[in-house]
Amino acid sequence: MNQPRYLFASASLGEKVIVAGGFDKFDNVLNSAELYNSETRCWVTILSMNKARAMCSGVFMNGKFYVVGGELSTGDILTCGEEYDLEKQSWRVIPNMSTGLNRAATLATLLAVVRNELYTADYLEWVLKNYDKQSNMWVTLGFMPEKPELAQRCNVAFFGCGDRMLAIIDLRAYGGLIEIYSWVPDNDGPLSGT
Repeated sequence: MNQPRYLFASASLGEKVIVAGGFDKFDNVLNSAELYNSETRCWVTILSMNKARAMCSGVFMNGKFYVVGGELSTGDILTCGEEYDLEKQSWRVIPNMSTGLNRAATLATLLAVVRNELYTADYLEWVLKNYDKQSNMWVTLGFMPEKPELAQRCNVAFFGCGDRMLAIIDLRAYGGLIEIYSWVPDNDGPLSGT
């Protein structure tokens, strides 16, 4: 990257990867963003976000890059999100995009995109939520399958893969194994999982 950073938002779409926000090597919160193109093998600095944020999450949805949540340099939690339009090369603030999402102090919001729909795995309540783009609100769909006893204290990964969502929970620090859960979101009833 052109600017070293950690605890930033990132996502990929085809040959492109965007990283945004995070902390620099001096622990300053960043609003800068970069795009990597695997075909040219180059990092390019793009327009900075409107808000500096770290511990944020990033996804691609409908061909646009979204940054959700995060915190300011003061440690205050941000409720707005931002959308980067690759064609227009511009950022748009989405007020209250992460309002209602629980987030542990040391973890970023877990996001996944399936069929161009945005979901979050709320690991404090162990429920799945869907983002309603029209109302700019999160709707609880139901409990995720088989809540591990220690899920709140473990490393959890959550992402979309085809038409399914995957949650990977590392329980090794507590004498367990790495557990993988997979399910298809269903807006009409309970979640189906394996």
